[in-house]
Amino acid sequence: MLRPLAYIASLIKAYFLRRGPLLARGIAFSFLVGAVPLLVLVLYGTSTLYDIAPQLRETVVLRLDELMPAQVAQVIQNQAAQIASHSWTEIGLVTLIIIIFIAQGVFASLESGLSIIMRCPQERHIWLDNLLYMTLTILAIMMFFAASYIHVFLNLFYDFAGFPDSLRWIARKTTSVIIIWLALVTIYRACYHGALNLWVLFGVSFLVASLWQLLNWGASSVIAASGQREFIYGFLASMVMFMLWAYMFAVLLLFGGIIIARHSRYIAIRKGIMRGKV
Repeated sequence: MLRPLAYIASLIKAYFLRRGPLLARGIAFSFLVGAVPLLVLVLYGTSTLYDIAPQLRETVVLRLDELMPAQVAQVIQNQAAQIASHSWTEIGLVTLIIIIFIAQGVFASLESGLSIIMRCPQERHIWLDNLLYMTLTILAIMMFFAASYIHVFLNLFYDFAGFPDSLRWIARKTTSVIIIWLALVTIYRACYHGALNLWVLFGVSFLVASLWQLLNWGASSVIAASGQREFIYGFLASMVMFMLWAYMFAVLLLFGGIIIARHSRYIAIRKGIMRGKV
């Protein structure tokens, strides 16, 4: 019983010694600032697909409620949809570039925070950094579409098989956890410049993805509980919970990074000792 508690205490100590609260606030702020521009880019991509193939309009359903509290996701999606209703010409090239760089800021803060918390200094240059962040931005947009099409396929399958709604809910949540898990594995791998313990990487990423879903459910429940005074407090409660949710997500992400780096370092030391003996 004491060993698990000692392990948790050591993680908490490492979190505070490596400026965890400050890093979590930075990641949370960049996520709040960058989430809407990133979503605008997703909606522009969706509208472009609609123009090319109008039949996709009924199949593409963005499942933002799987990535953040449902009520907050609805507010953000409505606002972003109004922005994205304008054409590229109306938005302007400069504004488009600003949107892209703000979205890249999310991944810049993630890498900076994880490189500190995992004690793995950044080794790239500015152009390679920008290329990496642009790639991660594109992958994030692709993740939205991948999740949407997977959910559509699952709904069609369960409609055909005649399965109850409870199984659909389980399948949707499982799919979302898997997609978030893959995204976290990619982020941790990109931010750690060294050999990783793959089992720890996969396990911790899956745990963080599962806790993320639990965090979404808790935040949605709190926001829904304020419905009695929605006219006065509803929007305020949504924003407060969104900020708290982003901060808790950043804390989970950083704790996951500490665990992955710690066990990966142990593996590297153990391998070095074994090679020395040989």
